[in-house]
Amino acid sequence: MQKYHVQFPFAKGPITYCLDQISVGPNARQAMERLKKAIEGLEGIGYHGLEKAFEIHLTQPVYADATRSSRVTAYLTKHWFDASSPDAYFPEFQPIAEIYATGVIKALEESLKGKPDPIPIDAWWILDYPDVELMTLVSPRQVTLVIATPRPAGPVSSALWGEDAAAWATGRFGIQTRRLPYRGK
Repeated sequence: MQKYHVQFPFAKGPITYCLDQISVGPNARQAMERLKKAIEGLEGIGYHGLEKAFEIHLTQPVYADATRSSRVTAYLTKHWFDASSPDAYFPEFQPIAEIYATGVIKALEESLKGKPDPIPIDAWWILDYPDVELMTLVSPRQVTLVIATPRPAGPVSSALWGEDAAAWATGRFGIQTRRLPYRGK
């Protein structure tokens, strides 16, 4: 379920993909308001259960597949939000749930300012960052959510891409631009 590619500093994983989809889907405003309210309701308990709120209000509506949604929830628990997990990403930055929840809330708030429809969200996971931060960038056309983290240790699998997502990296590898190959859902 790790959704990044060894040669590239960015990914579209299940949460980023599903945020993109609900922001432009049918009843986007209602779906986003429900997700925002569910996340905000977890504040008093340190956002414990954030992965379950994502399952109910984000992955289940997009994937319409309970098995796939529960796999995403288990992945989020094990690698992102359970600080006691031996497989937790970024143990030195735990707890991450509050950072993640607050960042997603901000992106939802900015998107919901769009009238009559929410401003579309384009969310990305950026790797090789020195800290764990969620950044919200706003323009009249879109709200960009950047989930910036160090690169997790461990095995690498293919990235999850929707048909409307593409990414390129240009840098000091012979000064060339490389496109991450589309690998499907």
